[in-house]
Amino acid sequence: MGKVMKLLAISGWNTPSELIKDFCLPVAKKLGLDFELLKFEGSQLSVDQQIDIWSREFENESIIIFAWSLGGNLALKWQQKNPNIKAIVTVATNLNFVDEEFGMAKKQFDQFCQGFDHESAVINKKMQKRFMQLVLQGADKEFITNIKSVYDSRVLDVKTLHHSLLWLDQIKLDVNLLSKNNRYWFADNDCLVPKKAQSLFENNQLFEGSHAFFLELPLKYQDLLNEHFSNILEKQRG
Repeated sequence: MGKVMKLLAISGWNTPSELIKDFCLPVAKKLGLDFELLKFEGSQLSVDQQIDIWSREFENESIIIFAWSLGGNLALKWQQKNPNIKAIVTVATNLNFVDEEFGMAKKQFDQFCQGFDHESAVINKKMQKRFMQLVLQGADKEFITNIKSVYDSRVLDVKTLHHSLLWLDQIKLDVNLLSKNNRYWFADNDCLVPKKAQSLFENNQLFEGSHAFFLELPLKYQDLLNEHFSNILEKQRG
């Protein structure tokens, strides 16, 4: 008997996980798959430790993954160590988030990290708001208003938030090791991932919108996701 196929989702840094969960659930239902949202397990885990936890949890299942931003970096890193991951669709993920040519400059990233203060709720709130503004820059005003309420209602684990922020500089991916079953979605108004970063990927697609573009027109992108993963499932069954 073959392994059970499951759809997993991994959200981005400082992005409300319920957003990607609500996006993926209708796709999982249409595909007839179980769905699970993965979260970062603890404030002091290394990237490899986090990936090892997930590998043990899903060692008896075949996996397809939808992942956003940092979630995409984690998924692609995990795939390079785990043949059970059959396909990934990433949103707004580049090979290296911190990159002088294809990502955020190291100096700018370090300044952002230094802005966090574990003891100051006021400072942390300001930093989270600043990042949210970058994520939503270029999005429709009504969409921003609706999403902002989701951001503002969260209860955050600041230590995990700060620690996982550092992963953005620690994960370095090799484009030559990426699976041809994957797809890579980018946005033309994404101020966190330069458009030229997409040129490093095969099977990339450029869309209109912000870092969160897929949430602005969910039905459109759910259909695209369903189409790609349906093809992957057919290959696995055939």
